[in-house]
Amino acid sequence: MWGTTESTLDIRVAAVSGVLIAVVRTLMLLMERLTGLTGRMSSPGERWNSSPNR
Repeated sequence: MWGTTESTLDIRVAAVSGVLIAVVRTLMLLMERLTGLTGRMSSPGERWNSSPNR
């Protein structure tokens, strides 16, 4: 793919790049759904100090 971009401007390079971006985004969403890292990365004060008795 890199060699093709150096020699010519081809629509196939853009198509491959788009497919790679879509695959990475899908994998990121899948991993987020399976592991829930965004919830774990929130600050500890928000998660542990939010009691309903306040």
